[in-house]
Amino acid sequence: MRRTGSVAMDLQIISPDTGRIVGSFVSSGRFTSESATSGASLFGVGGGSAFAASSLGQASRAALNDAVRQVNTRRLSENSDRSEGETG
Repeated sequence: MRRTGSVAMDLQIISPDTGRIVGSFVSSGRFTSESATSGASLFGVGGGSAFAASSLGQASRAALNDAVRQVNTRRLSENSDRSEGETG
């Protein structure tokens, strides 16, 4: 059985000083898994039915990781631009 999860998030970075949007971007994640089992469970046991282990849960994790990566890249870029302005 093949299961695919896909998640997209629209994110905005808001300045805590002004309350204004200072940036926005889209983050996304995708996860596909294949299993020989049907994914069925009996009395909540088996089948890996927890959200975190599901394709959608894994896609959500990938989208959040992508969001953190983008925020970090943006911050590093802004810090680099500021330091170049101070020395140049």
